[in-house]
Amino acid sequence: MYTNIWKKYLPVIKLLLKKSLTEEQLLVMDRFDFEKVNKARKPLCAFSMEMNKGKLSPFSPPAAGKDLAEVLLGDPSTATMVRQHHFAISLTNNFKLQIRNAGPIGEPITEENEMTSSEN
Repeated sequence: MYTNIWKKYLPVIKLLLKKSLTEEQLLVMDRFDFEKVNKARKPLCAFSMEMNKGKLSPFSPPAAGKDLAEVLLGDPSTATMVRQHHFAISLTNNFKLQIRNAGPIGEPITEENEMTSSEN
């Protein structure tokens, strides 16, 4: 249902995931994207979830969160990142996507680190 929205924002979300390893990140999303999909004037798409080493908590988040997790795990570069770290991700009713590192603060991901980890 929300897959196309998450794919549209995926390039920005990738950058925010990398930056979130050192500080919380915020992305203000366009509410009209959600209105088009949901057909409601004021869609309620809020969710809060954690992705710990690629596993979701809660196990079955609302549709918007579940679709985001599927898009993240379906993209090779974000899947690697999500499987290596613990992220807390939430979407507010004001369509603000918040991403933060919920695990220990590690070294920032660089292109070299991504290539090294994918070679192993």
